[in-house]
Amino acid sequence: MFNKTVSLATTVVSLFAGAAFANQTFHPANNEAGVITHSVPGSKTRAQVEAEQIAAATAVGNWRYVGGDIGWELVQHAYEFRNGKLVHVDQLEHNTPKPSLASIVEGRKQYAEQYSGG
Repeated sequence: MFNKTVSLATTVVSLFAGAAFANQTFHPANNEAGVITHSVPGSKTRAQVEAEQIAAATAVGNWRYVGGDIGWELVQHAYEFRNGKLVHVDQLEHNTPKPSLASIVEGRKQYAEQYSGG
């Protein structure tokens, strides 16, 4: 009898606790590290949001929206043979400066300090 009463009381408390969080955007999930998110309706349709995301990503030029199962595709360097030479035919910049040796050594030093474990 005692177990049934405790079980019933636990169920009732759980239901009320769940109802208390029902209107929030997110809430803790059973003492887990994550959260349960709920969709909050916006003023834009899904098509409008997707169109804005596509326009923003394609404006940079590094990604191309292919659609279907592929979705987004990274734009890689493109080359062609012209007059017997291999030349770039893409719109990406090709003037990335070579990193200095001092910056590489400093980066390795910072990495070793951060991840040495001691």
